[in-house]
Amino acid sequence: RKSKISLIHQVTDGKTPPMPKFQPSPQEMADLLSYLEEL
Repeated sequence: RKSKISLIHQVTDGKTPPMPKFQPSPQEMADLLSYLEEL
């Protein structure tokens, strides 16, 4: 299982298709973290 940090880097670097590269706001990042917690 990957760490949250590496998951976030994957997503923000655009390495997780079909998600494009993006610059999340702090709120979006918090939502993303809470979403990943539930996986």
